Amino acid sequence: GMPHPKSARLEEGERVMKGCAGEPASLLVGDEWVVEDIGGAGVIDMARTSILFDEGGKVSGGGACNRFGGTYQLTGEGLSFGPIAATKRACPPAVMDQEDRFFDALASVDRFAIDETGALILYGADKPLLLARR
Repeated sequence: GMPHPKSARLEEGERVMKGCAGEPASLLVGDEWVVEDIGGAGVIDMARTSILFDEGGKVSGGGACNRFGGTYQLTGEGLSFGPIAATKRACPPAVMDQEDRFFDALASVDRFAIDETGALILYGADKPLLLARR
């Protein structure tokens, strides 16, 4: 089903009952998400890549080298990004490569999930493309 922000937990002894409430957008909006993995290939420690969602459908952040901005659209648990505009700084090849992979991944995203550890996973065609944490 749809990811919901407030998990209502009701604990009776060993049984944990989980319910959900709230809008999926409120899961994404707020603090910046720091990307920890792109396409299963990890990320370079120094090249911080991050995503920030705002309530008005705008997305921004850092792509390892350049700042970027764009739009996102939520439909149920579907998530897609509009065209991304980025600044044009040059960085070392490995950093640029990570940034290219990041922007390519964003363009392919079609849904998201929050896993049990609180990580944000962005999927495209049912493959996990990006993993980020707060």
